[in-house]
Amino acid sequence: MIAPKKSLGQHFLKDENIVRKIVQSLQLKNTDVVVEIGSGRGALTKYLVEQNDHVIGIEVDSGAAGLLRENFGGKLKIIIGDVLRVDLTEFFRERNRKLRVVGNIPYYITSEILFWLFDQ
Repeated sequence: MIAPKKSLGQHFLKDENIVRKIVQSLQLKNTDVVVEIGSGRGALTKYLVEQNDHVIGIEVDSGAAGLLRENFGGKLKIIIGDVLRVDLTEFFRERNRKLRVVGNIPYYITSEILFWLFDQ
């Protein structure tokens, strides 16, 4: 298990009921490409990969990324790095499918991520 890093603003979801409700509210189709921002320990990821074959996790913490690889293997494509430097159009063009973006993101970077999404 990894501990949250304050420097990254990490906070991990623990309530399984809340996590299930979040994923259920997405009304995912298996043809969607799901991009999860800040996959962390994989609380949301666990349910996303159950419902979809095209899940991409973007995680800045290499320790968390290693845990995700261990737990989800080939079910999850992991990108290690700053989400603001990722080009989402690449995933859309490659797969020509609807993109769905989800994440339990730190408050301090929420505005930047929303503007990044609008630009994409």
